[in-house]
Amino acid sequence: MMKKILLLNLITIFIIFCILEFISYIYIRNDAAEYMQNSNKYAKENNLPLYTQRYATVRVYNQKNFESVLRKTQLGDSNKYTMIFFGCSYMFGFLEEEENTIPYIINKKTGITTVNQAIPGGSILNTLYDLNDDDFYNKITKLPTVKYIVYLYITDHINRIANPYRATITKSDNAFYEVNPKIEIKEKGIEIKHYSKIERLFMSLYTVKAYHYLYSNRFKHTDSQTEFNNLLIKAKQITDNKFPGSKFIVILYKDGGHTIMSQNQQDELKQKGFIVLSAEELAGHELDSANWRAQDKEHPNAEAFKDVSAGLINILNL
Repeated sequence: MMKKILLLNLITIFIIFCILEFISYIYIRNDAAEYMQNSNKYAKENNLPLYTQRYATVRVYNQKNFESVLRKTQLGDSNKYTMIFFGCSYMFGFLEEEENTIPYIINKKTGITTVNQAIPGGSILNTLYDLNDDDFYNKITKLPTVKYIVYLYITDHINRIANPYRATITKSDNAFYEVNPKIEIKEKGIEIKHYSKIERLFMSLYTVKAYHYLYSNRFKHTDSQTEFNNLLIKAKQITDNKFPGSKFIVILYKDGGHTIMSQNQQDELKQKGFIVLSAEELAGHELDSANWRAQDKEHPNAEAFKDVSAGLINILNL
């Protein structure tokens, strides 16, 4: 009798799990639908690989994979200095040619060496990953002295520090989900830990993915501002140590949610020695309308980058 009850319970649990897994799959698929539609429209027009949604195992996100393919260092006058740019697709220049990005424009206009360390889907976690990496530091030390570190902030970065998954969708030839490593803040620095094989298997479930997405959406309304500022402050502490005399700039840009960093957050960062700048004030006009957005109606376009770059050059007297 007990075996029968146990078997029935196991069957019931399995059925509930299957239902939750299916619902979670639908939730994540629908959540990615609009982004996929906009991105694939652009991809078809430019003969690029399409995005898709596939069920597959999780692999640990390896940031160094971006070094040779995406990240660019624009060498300038050796008698000048270096600016390092961090952030997500907004700073990377997603949907635009490289020559239209902020780091590229500043290099060509000023002769300053620029390093574009931004990653599509990235956040402050990726910045901390780089700052903790010896290879990155060794690369930078071969360049002129670092004078400015620039981090472009959008409010979606709040979700990304609560959600370990780097993206919900990938190129059609990459059937996997990637997860960011766990970054723990220590008194003397940071510690990077990767998920074990068992953890990755568990995180491959759509149910677990859906939980993290729902949690990240809730997280941005609770203590997210404090946590994000703490991560930014830690990044500045590291750059103060590794690049003495450098200045840390945070550029605030409105994302698809049309929101910007709270005034309390801005005030705290200024008190900690950050230079906080508004992208719209740098550009000299609003950046929220279609005139300043790319084909996906969210990312900045070439005109927006040009005007923001001109404002940054002017206000910093580059």
